[in-house]
Amino acid sequence: MMIRGCEFELDPNRNATEFKMYRKGRTSEQRSISTLQKLVSRKNCLLLDVGANVGIYSVFLGSQMAAGSKIIAFEPNPEVAERLARNLEINNLSSLAQIEPVALGASDSVGTLSVSQRNQGASSLVINQGAQAQALEIPVRKLSTYLPQADEHDLWILKADIEGYEDRALASLLEPSLARRPDHILMEITHSDHWQSDLLGDLAKLGYRRVEEMDGNVLLKLD
Repeated sequence: MMIRGCEFELDPNRNATEFKMYRKGRTSEQRSISTLQKLVSRKNCLLLDVGANVGIYSVFLGSQMAAGSKIIAFEPNPEVAERLARNLEINNLSSLAQIEPVALGASDSVGTLSVSQRNQGASSLVINQGAQAQALEIPVRKLSTYLPQADEHDLWILKADIEGYEDRALASLLEPSLARRPDHILMEITHSDHWQSDLLGDLAKLGYRRVEEMDGNVLLKLD
């Protein structure tokens, strides 16, 4: 299915994101996607797509980035990760994409992902998806493991949408030893009541400024 110049293979029966794309011919979070597309357009970028789902951010942003850019897409659900890989492939983005079948957290560990049978995109490490949900044991890794050592990209973008686990997934960004942090962060705040720390306050102390709220997300910029 072609949407805004990009092609997607969809399973609308088990994922609300894919259902909306199939039924309405458009994605959720269009304003957020368009805003990030403008930021990355024709730039050499690193995109960290945390909670990549089937790739709407990775595909739409990857289609705008310059040669030499890189996508690291984190998606721990194997079924969803297969569709993510396929959507990157059919849009000729496989060569710049690295799919990591892990969740991100404050430390390396093993977690239990509650996988909704009706909406795989709502799967969570902290929100129980109901009696019919599948409990999937998954590896959890620190974000700092995946940050490049060389300063080889002009722009770093991090997008995080992981159903209330954003504070633990992005804990690595608070480490004082980091040589570089993302220039922009787009983060879901809909489930911030499940956070264990004041992530936005901690990021503000590092120099991140709140630019805009849209689609249940907040966009931050590092000044």
